[in-house]
Formats: sequence, C-alpha cells, structure tokens
Amino acid sequence: MITETKFMSKEELMQVVGGNIKKICKDKKVNMMKLSEDIDMSYEYLRQIVSPKGKKYLSFYSIYKLAKTLDVSIDEFVEE
Repeated sequence: MITETKFMSKEELMQVVGGNIKKICKDKKVNMMKLSEDIDMSYEYLRQIVSPKGKKYLSFYSIYKLAKTLDVSIDEFVEE
C-alpha cells in the first residue's frame, strides 16, 4: 500500500529553494551579481528568486546551472 505524500505548494517550494540559494551563496561568499553573470541570468531575476516571497520560478536547467556553479548537489536546494 502506498501512503499519501504531502507536497509543498509551488510557492512554498520556491521560498525554500530561494532561501537555500541565498544561504549557500552566503556560506561560500559568492556575490549574487557575479553568480547571475556566471549562469546567464539577470541579477534582478535572481534577486526575485532569493527574496523571501520567492516571486519567480526556476527551470530545471537553471537549477542545474546553479548547482554546477555553486558546486553543490541539486538536492541541497530543496532541503527544508
């Protein structure tokens, strides 16, 4: 028997992902402006992703580029 799984809403997930990106950048002393250039994303868009409201969504490819650039595994972005 499969048990029912509770999922976060998209908005909750983006808040977690954005917060984790911000924390990883802080821990690794990565400048957000430089990161946005490295992953070919506008600084404004990245800023909105990491804002507490998580106003923007990320494609899987953007998550992949972030993980490679920050040298972390993708699952670190979704850890609560």
